[in-house]
Amino acid sequence: MFQDRSLPKPDPILEEVRWREAVRLETIRGVSDIEERALAANLIGLLVMSLSALALPQPHRGVMIIPLVIRALAIQSTRFGWRRLRTELAKPDVTEDDIRTPMDILQWTLVLGGASWALCFLPVIIDPPMHPARLGIVGGVLVGVSLVSAMLGPSTRLVVAFNLGFLGTLATGLLTAPVFLGWTSFLIILGLVIAFVAYAFASSLQRKSAAVTLIEKRRLADELSRSLALSEFLVRRDPLTGLANRRSFFADSAEYPAGQRPIFLLTMDLDHFKKINDSFGHAMGDRVLVETGRILTSLAEALPEGPHLPVRMGGEEFVLMLHGMGREAALETAGTLLSHIADIGPSLDRTGKLATTGSIGIIELGREETLDQGLARSDGAMYRAKSRGRNQVCV
Repeated sequence: MFQDRSLPKPDPILEEVRWREAVRLETIRGVSDIEERALAANLIGLLVMSLSALALPQPHRGVMIIPLVIRALAIQSTRFGWRRLRTELAKPDVTEDDIRTPMDILQWTLVLGGASWALCFLPVIIDPPMHPARLGIVGGVLVGVSLVSAMLGPSTRLVVAFNLGFLGTLATGLLTAPVFLGWTSFLIILGLVIAFVAYAFASSLQRKSAAVTLIEKRRLADELSRSLALSEFLVRRDPLTGLANRRSFFADSAEYPAGQRPIFLLTMDLDHFKKINDSFGHAMGDRVLVETGRILTSLAEALPEGPHLPVRMGGEEFVLMLHGMGREAALETAGTLLSHIADIGPSLDRTGKLATTGSIGIIELGREETLDQGLARSDGAMYRAKSRGRNQVCV
């Protein structure tokens, strides 16, 4: 129920934080989608390097067994990390806090993945046999590292983890090798890694831009949906009390079965409402109207039979349509309503100067009678209640 004419304004700082988080989540989701389709490429790369290793002469062939096994295990562990992350990303209303643990796990699996590529690379550069099969391993590693870096590029955290695993393992292997290849070789390899990372960041710009565009479209769609929902609400509802308005009253009443009887109409007008506005201010007048709407809603929900329809017809005039209740129950409901209206004043003004009462006209809608005719009769009964001294029910 609306209890204010104005909608709360969103905090621009909070909105900006949420927007940035949504962009980051969408970026990671995009990387995850690409990785899901990359299993075939990983397996083909592993197969190419395995065949190249088999073509190497002994003892170099045996040296490649452990690195290739570690590479296969790294593929499995990385797939596990991505699978767990995708499970969290698929949940509704996911936040960065929800994926914190999966991201930590994935980060370490990527460190292992980078290290496995380096382990495959080390044997053929530390003790390279003069054999063409060496090119299959070297090329497989360089292409694989560059493609993985490009895939992870939109996520700085992930691409750095992968390349740290690759470069750290490679540097350790080169520095501890029986034959030091020299700083020139090390700097060349470092330059390759830097080139991989630079390429990854460059290729990630388009995907980040796509993520931003997608989030903007979603936000615009959400704003449009909220605006349409609010417009529909305001067309059918009173924005101050949240009750059905006059237009909705006639539309909703037409949906009730014609044979559903009896139907009683209670028309109530708050007594001396202009005096309340003049003496206590329009803000207090609005609070009285809001409380009246709350009372009518609570009363309609608590009554048996039904459904019952509370309506604000305009100004300080309200209607309560009762379905399926007998005459005595309807009269008792009208009395209860007057009692609750009288309690509004003391609850809002502790000085005891605010008096709130209502005048109610009640009629039973005839079977052949239209809603307009019934409202005219209940209005007439309500004005008779006013002319007889107010704060009473007139049938």
